[in-house]
Amino acid sequence: MTYRLRKRYLKASFYRRPKLSKLLVILLGSIGVLQLNTAEAQYTSPVTSQTVSNQVVSSGTQTVGVSGITISGIVRGSGRQLISSGGLASATQVSSGGIQTISAGGSARDTHISSGGAQYLSSGAVDSAANINSGGLQVISSAGLASGAIVNSSGTQRVFSGGVASAAVISRGGLQQVSSGGSANGAQIYGAQYVYPGGRVSSTQIHSGGVQYISSGGLSSATNVHSERIK
Repeated sequence: MTYRLRKRYLKASFYRRPKLSKLLVILLGSIGVLQLNTAEAQYTSPVTSQTVSNQVVSSGTQTVGVSGITISGIVRGSGRQLISSGGLASATQVSSGGIQTISAGGSARDTHISSGGAQYLSSGAVDSAANINSGGLQVISSAGLASGAIVNSSGTQRVFSGGVASAAVISRGGLQQVSSGGSANGAQIYGAQYVYPGGRVSSTQIHSGGVQYISSGGLSSATNVHSERIK
């Protein structure tokens, strides 16, 4: 009796074991899940002569070149996005260590730059209507042009030699810094504008709560102060 029971138990246990093919399916399925979860970091192939959207770059560099357009992308972590000649980035979110660089002939619009994120414009790059949020940074230099940026509280826009900032809105708590060789025109200041030696600003509108600081050697022309103060 005991022997028969043991034999039946062993036989039943054998049939309860998963087959090797099932184990392979499970294993391959797990690998597939891992690849799916890490895919967001792999959008580093050059984008040229095509339009892509909703891609996340969290490591490596995504280059957007001739006739390439990226829409609603996300650049964060150690991810980098380079917009070169003929490329366009629209509605990109840059944050948490991510960097978007726009070089000669490249352009961006409606970029949202948040805490830890940065955007760099140089050598004829053009950006329009960026939103620079708390902890975000926009740097303009070497014939780069940024127009219509909104610098929100604790956001910063820096204009270096050769860079131009046009029609920026510096909200309360926001900061615009214009260094030697840089220029800003038509800014609406509700926060603070610093003009350092060699920096030039023109047609600035200073509103309630706004302050313009001009260092020795800085130049401000056609400034309109709306019952606020200038230093």
